[in-house]
Amino acid sequence: MGIPIVTSARINKNQVSNKPYLNEPLFFETFRSAGLVKTSSLSHHVTDSAAGAVALVTGR
Repeated sequence: MGIPIVTSARINKNQVSNKPYLNEPLFFETFRSAGLVKTSSLSHHVTDSAAGAVALVTGR
């Protein structure tokens, strides 16, 4: 999940809990480490799901 999706999920969680202005983190946001990954194929900046899955699984 990207940063915008995580932010949307946090806002939604707090609105559903009737705390719309509280910025409580989601459970996984409290982990000590976090990372981002960018995947693309060799020939295109926007990748299809197959190339993205291969990149995530193989680390290449």
